[in-house]
Amino acid sequence: MFLLSTLGQHTTSFSDAVPRPPIEPTLLEGPATRAFLSRTLGDHMVLQAAPQRATIWGATTPGAVVTTTFDGINRTATADENGTWRQQLPPTPASSLRSHLLLFSSSSGETAKLQDVLFGEVFVCGGQSNMEMAIPAATNSSAEALAANAYPHIRIFSVGHRTSSATLLLDLQTVWEPWQVASNTTIREDFGPGHTLFSTFSAVCWFFGRGVADALARRAGTPVPVGLISNNWGGTKLEVWTPPDAFGACGRAVEAAPMYNAMIVPYTVGPMALAGFTWRARPALMMGVRARGGVRVGGGGEGGGGGGGW
Repeated sequence: MFLLSTLGQHTTSFSDAVPRPPIEPTLLEGPATRAFLSRTLGDHMVLQAAPQRATIWGATTPGAVVTTTFDGINRTATADENGTWRQQLPPTPASSLRSHLLLFSSSSGETAKLQDVLFGEVFVCGGQSNMEMAIPAATNSSAEALAANAYPHIRIFSVGHRTSSATLLLDLQTVWEPWQVASNTTIREDFGPGHTLFSTFSAVCWFFGRGVADALARRAGTPVPVGLISNNWGGTKLEVWTPPDAFGACGRAVEAAPMYNAMIVPYTVGPMALAGFTWRARPALMMGVRARGGVRVGGGGEGGGGGGGW
């Protein structure tokens, strides 16, 4: 299918792993901004299907009442002291045959809408360059890209690489690719001429999601929508994606977590309901470590996954 690297042929030391782009110039200066409708959301997205209840959220004037219209029914939520409003939707079955329109209005004057929304299974794909490598790096790249046209029920989103933060952020400050319908163009956008490794969307995330979609379709007898969130930063160590309380649980001193603050926390505000995660990165303490037989352990490009939510 595709080959990004051969595990065990060489060892990369931590000193060789340089974030791309460098983290320091991307550190947020000045106040963060928030949108009435969270920037994690958007037209063409997939929301998590039943039995979970998807949450929609955003920012408005503290105390304002936000009305959400979903399937012809109005629901209201009051913004908290920080201006955050949240609205849980009823459990909605997965279906690629019916898209939804959601309307939002605040008593303070803001309005928004979400169009062509599907309900299905939503996954976050995180990590470093092994996750960031794109379809142009895949074997048979052109054929693989064309195959995406058969999966309009897969929707994709890429978090941007221009913002990291020393403090928790309540909304994304950079979006590289908003929610889009998978196609031969959307899964391989924005890669530079002569640079075949990286583009907007992750190859690992795409092949993972396509495999999930195929399995769900076989089980259900019909296509099931899949939402894929590409959320990665080449050369970063696992620790910069880790919440502070996790270090304590592991008996380690807390380290700075600029990626967690800027790229993960915005998804916890709702929080966004998810089916699971897939991850490819390495912890700093295990970079370059090999187990017997020459197989790299402790990350080193090997992935893991989990399910549930934030």
